[in-house]
Amino acid sequence: MFRDQTIPPDILETVLAAGLHAATGGNLQPYSIIQVEAEGSRQELAKLGDQAFIADAPVSLLFCIDYHRLARWADLLDAPFSATRSFRHFWIAFQDTIICAENICTAADALGLGSVYIGTVLEYFVRLREMFRLPDGVFPVVLLCLGYPRSASL
Repeated sequence: MFRDQTIPPDILETVLAAGLHAATGGNLQPYSIIQVEAEGSRQELAKLGDQAFIADAPVSLLFCIDYHRLARWADLLDAPFSATRSFRHFWIAFQDTIICAENICTAADALGLGSVYIGTVLEYFVRLREMFRLPDGVFPVVLLCLGYPRSASL
C-alpha cells in the first residue's frame, strides 16, 4: 500500500497546517494530533488494528478530542468550561476532529501522498489511551496513515 519512503518534513508540515487551519465550532480546535513515526509504535498500531499495512505507513496521525487541553485553557483564562455538559458539545468536537483529518487527507493527496483512515480505534480505545499515556478528557477518534502510495492505479 505504501512505498518505503519517508515524508520530507516540509511536506508533512504543510499537510498538518492544512488540518490545523480547518474550520471549527467557535474556533476552539478541540483536538490534538499525535504524530506516530517510531517503528515500534507503528508495529503496535498495526497489531492493535489487525491491519499490517499500518506499520508500512511512514507516518500515522492519531486524532483525539482533547477536552483536557480545552479545560486547561479555560482555567488559565478564568473562563467557564462547559464542553462536557452536553452531547451537542461532544458532537461538534467530533465533527471538528474529523474535518481536521479530512483537510489533512485533501492536502496529502494534493502533494502526492496517500492516506487511509482507520476508524476502528474505538475497538482498542483503552489500549491507545495506555500506549500514548492520554490524560482524562482525551478521546481517540480516528487514526490516519500517510505515505507515498505504491501505485496510483486503482
